Amino acid sequence: MRRKHTNTILISLVVIIVFVIAGYFFLYYGLGQIINYAFLLRPSKTNTVNTEKQQSPQILVDPVLQDLPYATNSASIVISGTTTSEQTVDFFQNSEKIDSIKADFEGNFAFQIYLKPGENSVHVKSIDSYTKKSKTSKQSIILFLDTPPELTLEENSDGKTVNKQFIDIKGSTEKEVFVQINSAPVVVRADGSFVYPFKLKEGDNEIKVKAVDVAQNTTEKTLRIKYQKE
Repeated sequence: MRRKHTNTILISLVVIIVFVIAGYFFLYYGLGQIINYAFLLRPSKTNTVNTEKQQSPQILVDPVLQDLPYATNSASIVISGTTTSEQTVDFFQNSEKIDSIKADFEGNFAFQIYLKPGENSVHVKSIDSYTKKSKTSKQSIILFLDTPPELTLEENSDGKTVNKQFIDIKGSTEKEVFVQINSAPVVVRADGSFVYPFKLKEGDNEIKVKAVDVAQNTTEKTLRIKYQKE
């Protein structure tokens, strides 16, 4: 009877040891494999985020044209601006679509355009490649002038000798033209006429009259007058 009880205890110990060893191997190897397999089956969060980012439309902002000149004497200029990154940008000149490019990853774009004489209206339209929605910039006017302004001097004493120290330099030019006499600014009336009192020095005097329009076209005339006291 005692021997039978001893055998039962031994068998129980063996069974417990087997279960402990089996449990250890299951926990160390089996459970780890199950967990790894579960992670493999689960969708990647990074991939999901990247996919959503690629598929999600960006917020389309109004395109802005930068540093546009009011007037220029160059027929070809570069117009640049900013908009939403990597969006299609259409350029319009005098309401006609001229060119289309893609903004860079920072939203910058630039067009080289050729101006027509006189006023040129320009604007751009950016188009979202995902939603096809668009935004339009403000319309701007660029004045293209490549002809020097007219400059007429009235009766003057060019090439003469005078005995008066003070003379009036009179003349006329076009509207929106800036006049200088020996680098001094001159007030030009609304009709383009001007009068400038000038003090002669004794002897030879060289007087330079320059007219500059808004596009920096220039016309210059020179007067040479000799002042001799009576």
